[in-house]
This record gives sequence, C-alpha cells and structure tokens, in this order.
Amino acid sequence: MDTFTRPSHYMAALCAVGLALLLVLPRSGTGDPSAPERPPRLVRTGSGTSGKNLESPALKLTGRILLEDPGPADRVGDLDLDMEIVPLGRGLHASEGVRSFEADASGTFELAGLASGRYLLRALPRDDAPFLPIATEIECSPENPKLEIDLILPRPRFLLGRLEDDSREPRAGLFVTVQENGLQRGTAPSDDHGRFRIPAVGHGPYEFLVRDGEGRPKAFRAERVAETRPPSMMGPGRVEATLVVP
Repeated sequence: MDTFTRPSHYMAALCAVGLALLLVLPRSGTGDPSAPERPPRLVRTGSGTSGKNLESPALKLTGRILLEDPGPADRVGDLDLDMEIVPLGRGLHASEGVRSFEADASGTFELAGLASGRYLLRALPRDDAPFLPIATEIECSPENPKLEIDLILPRPRFLLGRLEDDSREPRAGLFVTVQENGLQRGTAPSDDHGRFRIPAVGHGPYEFLVRDGEGRPKAFRAERVAETRPPSMMGPGRVEATLVVP
C-alpha cells in the first residue's frame, strides 16, 4: 500500500503542518505579538463612500456640570438634567445624529465612542429650575482623544434693551430675538420708547436678531451690551443693551 492509502500517516502529516503554522503566525493584527494594542476605531460604510470603509479613532468626552453661585440647597442632581451632543458640519461624526446621555447626581458625565469633528454640547435643566440651559461648541480630535470640559449652568439675568436710530430716536414696533450658542432666550417687541425686555438670559455672548412686523431681518449694530448687576441666589442679574437700527 502506497503512502496515499495510509490514513494514519496522512493525518499525522497534516497535524504537523497545522502546528507549525500556529507557531509562526502573528497573534495580533500588527504582525508583532509584542506591539501595544491600538485604540478602538469607528468604522462606517455608506452609499456616499463608494463601498469604502471610513475609519476614525473612537474618542471620549468627560466633564462636570457646575452651578453659577450655588446656594446651600442647590444640587445638580435635583435639576432633572437632559444632556445632548449635536454634531456640527459634515463628516463621519454627523452620521451619529443627536445623542442623549445623562450626568450622575454629582454632575459628572462621560461619553465614549465619539468620532472626530465639531459638536454642540448642551445641558438642559427642567423649565422651573433656578438655572438656565447652556450650550458650548467643542472639537474632538485624535490629538486630544480624552477631552475634558466643565459646563456652568448660569443663573438668569434680566435683559433690558433699547432700539434707536442713528439720531438716538427710538425705533418702535420691531422684534428682537436673543440667542446664546443656538439656545433661544426669548423674543420681545420694542415699545414706543424703543425698549424691549427679555426676562431670562445667561452670561453671554449674546446673539441678537432684529426683525420687522412681517418677519424681515433688519440691519443693526450693537452699540452697548453690559452686565450692570450680577445674579445671585437672592435674585436675577441685569444686562443692558443698546442696538442701533439705521
């Protein structure tokens, strides 16, 4: 009987070859068993990628929610916070959409698995809380894979403004909208004296938009915006603004 008709000899040869392959093949994707483990990566495919995979390092965001001038009874855990992160612009990170997450009772939060890109980070307490929502833009990148940030929820300020023309005459019947990093603080009409009032704004920076009664934007310049009284646990602060509408 030749060697090809001897099953025991044939199987022994195959086992020897398999054992040799196990000894020489690398144990990691790097080709070097001693190489350090690479960080996790996000991989996405889509119709807009021509069948190619898009890779980006998986990044982590950590931080704390703090309170502006907190009183002895003020605690982050009592605010029933909603946390959101919103991708800005285009890129791999935009495919994730808006993500919601939570901070713990002490205000600490952690969000892993982020793709590189710009985001809007928002902390939204319940409507009757003594602190206002806040938003800020952040940039996640491989150069800073573990981004840390603190968000300070502001106490409200009362904004008292005036619309006037170049000759200091009041502009009545216009509507002023105030925003802070995409969070709308309110819209109010100007009265016969050009005055308008927004009951609760944060610490800025403020974005103003002036429209006429039909909703058409009006050109203006902010001549003066200043906080004249800081807020405290005793009451709201005060901000004064003068906008010139030619």
